[in-house]
Amino acid sequence: MKLPHALTAFVLLLVIHTVALQAAAALTDQKANQQIDNAINTHYASADIDKAEAKLLEVVKGCSGSCSPATIARAWMYVGIVRG
Repeated sequence: MKLPHALTAFVLLLVIHTVALQAAAALTDQKANQQIDNAINTHYASADIDKAEAKLLEVVKGCSGSCSPATIARAWMYVGIVRG
């Protein structure tokens, strides 16, 4: 009888952990997107190309698996625009 309760508790713990990881990733994406916007709207807009590129590359390195693929792709897209 105790096995089903233990299994239920384990599944519940797994679900809570997954939801918490998704929430943490969203916060990381939000911060990364703010840094991307800052690099483009502040540094790139004022023609400080090197600083803009450095900030964007910091975002890519800072994400290191904690950001969504879309956020990392956005950072790389802007690196390409800045380099172009």
